Amino acid sequence: MQMQGKCVPKRKGILRVLAGLVAFTALSVFVELSVADWRYDIVANTNPEPPQDVLVIDIPPTAIPVKKEKIVYQSYEKDFAYPSFVNLSALVAEATRKNMTFIQNPPINYHPYRYNNVPANCRLPMDGGSTKRILIIVKSFVGNVEMRVAIRSLWEKIKDPYMALVFMLGEYPKENNGRRWPIDRENRIYKDLIQENFDDSYFNNTLKTIMGFNWAVNKCPQADLLLFHDDDYHVKYTNLSIHLRKVLAVNKTNIYSGSLAVKARPYRNRGERWFVTIHQYPFDVFPPYVGGGAYVVSADVARKFQMAFPHVRYLSFDDVYLGIVARKLDIIPTSDMLLDTLYPDALAQECSHKANELFRGQCPLAIKKRQIANTPEIVEESETNNTDNSSAMPYLSFENSFSFPLEANIRSAINGKIIHNHRINLRNINAHPYLYISEPAECKFAKHSQNIIVFVKSYVKNVEQRAAIRRMWNESLQTHSTSLKLVFLLGQGIYPEDKPPVEAEVETHKDILQEDFTEHYRNNTYKVVMALNWVMANKACFRTRLLLFLDDDYYVHQKELLTYLHGLSNHNTLFLGKVMKKQVPCRLERDKRNLVYKQYPFDMFPDYIKGGVFLLSFEVARKFQLSFPYVKYLPLDDVYLGIVAWKLHIDPKHDLVFDTSSRSALTYECSHVAARLIKGKCPLRGEVDAKQDLSVCG
Repeated sequence: MQMQGKCVPKRKGILRVLAGLVAFTALSVFVELSVADWRYDIVANTNPEPPQDVLVIDIPPTAIPVKKEKIVYQSYEKDFAYPSFVNLSALVAEATRKNMTFIQNPPINYHPYRYNNVPANCRLPMDGGSTKRILIIVKSFVGNVEMRVAIRSLWEKIKDPYMALVFMLGEYPKENNGRRWPIDRENRIYKDLIQENFDDSYFNNTLKTIMGFNWAVNKCPQADLLLFHDDDYHVKYTNLSIHLRKVLAVNKTNIYSGSLAVKARPYRNRGERWFVTIHQYPFDVFPPYVGGGAYVVSADVARKFQMAFPHVRYLSFDDVYLGIVARKLDIIPTSDMLLDTLYPDALAQECSHKANELFRGQCPLAIKKRQIANTPEIVEESETNNTDNSSAMPYLSFENSFSFPLEANIRSAINGKIIHNHRINLRNINAHPYLYISEPAECKFAKHSQNIIVFVKSYVKNVEQRAAIRRMWNESLQTHSTSLKLVFLLGQGIYPEDKPPVEAEVETHKDILQEDFTEHYRNNTYKVVMALNWVMANKACFRTRLLLFLDDDYYVHQKELLTYLHGLSNHNTLFLGKVMKKQVPCRLERDKRNLVYKQYPFDMFPDYIKGGVFLLSFEVARKFQLSFPYVKYLPLDDVYLGIVAWKLHIDPKHDLVFDTSSRSALTYECSHVAARLIKGKCPLRGEVDAKQDLSVCG
């Protein structure tokens, strides 16, 4: 009895400990949910910006290509081919037959990123028996914490051990200076994040998709089916799993299914979010593909895709890219209405960017898309066909009502960035998504000197012009080797024969800056943006005092010009050239400087400097470069800079040194013939003087 009496307190102590553990566990759960609610309230009240939708810009269909011929897109039905130009289907089949995880062909699409976070494991049983295992992979923007909380809350209701959920993320973009949710902590709690070290942006969704396939194939090979969907989709997981397992019961392989797009045409208007250049995709229609919002692939298709990715040239639109890969693998995409957000009874619907609406299944995005899809199309008269009736167009008065997107105080935002390093809280409407093909040697400027970069806008085929310009500047470059730099600005030629001569120049002279936008007169704005981006991205160039821009048909008295430039004062506010005042937009349909009403609805331009030659101080160049993402693109580089200057309250200054019509000019339009250019024999100067610049039509 005494022994029993002693045991009673011990039992009570054990019970107290157990009760304490239960209470502590409950408290932990409560704290975690409270933190999630607190985090949700913070974001809901502060209205954080979602990842920016990037708008790219406009070359109207009336623009004349370099050869003054209408651009003709190749026929997909007759001519489709896409790099790598190999029989990818046969190579993948052979590798699969040999039980290899790669194909024996040189890769052209590297994926050099490393994992920041990965799930602890796949969480699908290795042996599913007769039950098909489904891996759900959610494309999520790194900052969308509340969306992931909402999806996990929906997921908690699913008691299916043969389904697993993971999220795909990139890194916070480097320009994101706002509050950053600690992703490492999130993954420690939930263990369901796949994250690599590329910037998380809309145009990196293909990188995200490749990452997801790589992880699924290598770390979760037991999955019978992969369901991909965006983090703004509301998914009825239980009903959808029943449907998908019925699909697998009929056909276990070759599944690539969702909202099917057939004969979809590429967007060729640069004002569209999904704009594709002819260089990126030269055909008139895309291969059949499945929309990226929600789709499924069987395990065998996932392995084929993952094996093929290194051998199919990258395209930033993940759904179209998968369609191209499927086409090269002879995989036929199919339609599944239950994954089509336009179908009212769909089990996966584009829903909302608000976590509470997503959780409740209140889906305004799907409703809006259905309304748009069901609205009859109204065909309007083409706004580019204004040659004969332009005078009847109700152009807006520049003097009374001029404004230009963005409608924001850009000057204040840019000054705040420069003076106080404040974040620029404006919407990016003018992305520059192009990649360098070649870069010049870095700047090697001395301290405390009048360092000058001469940028020459050059047509890619003008190899002889560039050779003549190098000869023209050679003596000055040698004399001022630590204070003068010559750089040529090029786009990418549309013909294969354009590439080798430029590569030889790059190797020999190291003075070419080139990106992968198409070479074209109406892409000169890209060249200016490219140049200023390059300068501001290279600290070695921060000692630059002046930036001189020239066309490659301009003759320069360089010794006299350099002497003049070295004597300039007030370097902080220089924007010099030949100022064009009260110029009327050209509305002639076939003219290279034509602007349609939609591009520019006003009757007059702000003052601007003629684009053949102009001078910027480094400080003005920096303000321009910071402003470009927030000023709508215009294909005329001189007018565009005039608009940016207007928004920044920077006054263009007229200087006779840069005025072709002045006898005091030290640089002027000369010749398209290299031999004449080098000798200063300039027939174009006379033509320009005769025109007297009475019209902006050119």
